[in-house]
Amino acid sequence: METQNEGTTYTNNMSFSLTFNIVPTMMWVVLEIHKNQALRCKIRTELKDNGLLRDLQPDDIKRLLNLPRLQGVYAECLRLYDQVLIPRETTDEIEVRGWKFPKSSTIIISTHEAQTEKGAWNTGPNDAHPIDKFWAERFLVFPGDATSGPIVRSSVIQTGRENEAEDDAQNCNISGPVFSERTTAGFWIPFGGGARICPGRHFAKRAIITAAAMMTTMADIEILVGEEQMRTDERGYGLGVQRPAEKIPYRIRSWHGNRALR
Repeated sequence: METQNEGTTYTNNMSFSLTFNIVPTMMWVVLEIHKNQALRCKIRTELKDNGLLRDLQPDDIKRLLNLPRLQGVYAECLRLYDQVLIPRETTDEIEVRGWKFPKSSTIIISTHEAQTEKGAWNTGPNDAHPIDKFWAERFLVFPGDATSGPIVRSSVIQTGRENEAEDDAQNCNISGPVFSERTTAGFWIPFGGGARICPGRHFAKRAIITAAAMMTTMADIEILVGEEQMRTDERGYGLGVQRPAEKIPYRIRSWHGNRALR
């Protein structure tokens, strides 16, 4: 009986871990795609150009994970809505921005602070896309545009990620942008980092992107409230992906454009 109880507890904890952040992240990704018709059209075009605007099959998942725009929406949702407090213990005395921490000090790292670091993240021409707002193209590098990409050039140089930035720029081609996250080390940490980085991050990405692709190929979702009604519930700050503070009403209907475009 004792073994069975331990197994049940382990299964419950694992199920909780798998769904606690995956489900709300999935919700935000689908919401952001469908609240903007232009973005939804771009995602559908991306799926169509890669032969994925149809009933998806298990073998399609690998190709889905390489789509730049879909990955960009996923990464931006985690940047904006994932707010985790990560505890770490110092192995030596360190100094951070004038604050000295003795050896064996416990430090709390806020992913939200890093992921909204002003001066590090790209906000587009004339700061058209503020750091506290969703921008579907923040993680994209466009051919011939040296100002594109998630992190501004000065911060890329400061973190020593110039080679990664150059590689992403060279991978661009005339057909479209590439998804870039390699230059975001230290700024984009929704899964933590180091030896204790979340082991479920790969499963989470597969589940969320696959669900978002399915909802884009199968349905039109009309969001019935404005931006002000889609604010997050700050009472959950530090515990993971934020939930909406209020119910978000929507109207959903089947979309059959995928059949016509086969």
